[in-house]
Amino acid sequence: MIPYANERFSKENEKKFALTISDYHNNWKYYYTQYSKVYEYLLGIANEKQYQMNCQHMSFMFIFRHTVELMLKYIASEKGIEPQYEHNLKQLANDIDTDFYSLIQSLPHLFIEGDGAMFRYDTSIDGNPYFGTYNILEVYLDCQVFVQFTKNYEKKYSLYPICQDIDINDKRLKSELSFYTHECRGLGGIRSHYDTTIDLLVQGVINGHLSVNDIYLPLFFLLRHGIELALKDNLQDLGNKIPTQKQKKIREIHSIEQLYSILFDFIKPAIDKIPQDDPL
Repeated sequence: MIPYANERFSKENEKKFALTISDYHNNWKYYYTQYSKVYEYLLGIANEKQYQMNCQHMSFMFIFRHTVELMLKYIASEKGIEPQYEHNLKQLANDIDTDFYSLIQSLPHLFIEGDGAMFRYDTSIDGNPYFGTYNILEVYLDCQVFVQFTKNYEKKYSLYPICQDIDINDKRLKSELSFYTHECRGLGGIRSHYDTTIDLLVQGVINGHLSVNDIYLPLFFLLRHGIELALKDNLQDLGNKIPTQKQKKIREIHSIEQLYSILFDFIKPAIDKIPQDDPL
């Protein structure tokens, strides 16, 4: 977990996290634009080429993939097509236009026919690992293709243009956008990736590089998912104390309240044994 210094949340900085709720719009474009701005900001960090991305590649890839998904659903709604309640990028693009179908085919590292869960969890619901013992995701071409697409089709489809250049001949940038999935093991490891991205976004707001009103939807998701991962990681650490069938059920749960309730049932007996006057 990323430690947050108290001075970050001083009275002065607190104002920077005030939300103007009246600006909220319940539509696909609003969500898509917020995720696009976070993706753009993270690409800017990648372009610094200081090896800052591998330690947050799971959260970065989630943001990247979800930005594309939201874009497809936004375009579908603009064309009068009810977006499907699914995360299969290939199917979503197939319902819209050949331009988008061609784009999706050029983004293989987003696992276009899946649901994106491999960037949020370590295993499937059945407990099968998403990545092998040694995997490298070289995503610089995917990033370059998507960034260029948003610029080329900005006017035609009213897309948010990603204002970051991806030089595919830059070896250092290629290295920055090459991710070693075997270095991120378990739910705790994934949680640290999400915490790292949260920390960077918080710093971005404090430093004035980002407005919280422009990014709060993805920021809230990252925070929420980090809590979910922390609870599931703690439950996983209980090992055989949880029956196999219940372990599978836990993997299916996304409710923080339910996960906490399950964990509390295990830790309550230990808490009850602590004397009321215990100084700790």
